[in-house]
Amino acid sequence: MDAQEALRIAGVARQSASGSQMPAWGPKVIAGLFAAGFMGVGAALLPQVPRALGWALLMVALVSWLVMAPMAFRRWGGVLPQLTDRSKVQRWTDVAPTLVAGLVAVVVWATAGLAWMLIVSGVTMGAAEWYRLTRRSQ
Repeated sequence: MDAQEALRIAGVARQSASGSQMPAWGPKVIAGLFAAGFMGVGAALLPQVPRALGWALLMVALVSWLVMAPMAFRRWGGVLPQLTDRSKVQRWTDVAPTLVAGLVAVVVWATAGLAWMLIVSGVTMGAAEWYRLTRRSQ
């Protein structure tokens, strides 16, 4: 291997290690579609929603999740940090919003029922997912 080849390999390694190449719109769109799916299902389950509108909301939720899934599981490149490489504070910072969103969901379910739990979960879990993906893409 000559010096030019070694420099090329080092450049590729540095670029790969620099983080995810997820586009700036990625976290917003993925989290928004994730939230829209939960909110659509929750709204469809509300008793005052007419049956036809309920089915339309379920279809919107399904389409949201079908569009979101390939984007969420796509490998955007880069090197994803391993949990063992992160400090306890960093790991808690990553997971805390999701834990709070889950706790809020349980409280809403106990007080307002499943439909409202899904609507609130869409908002809170969508925000937590946006936070998590934004941190991952930096």
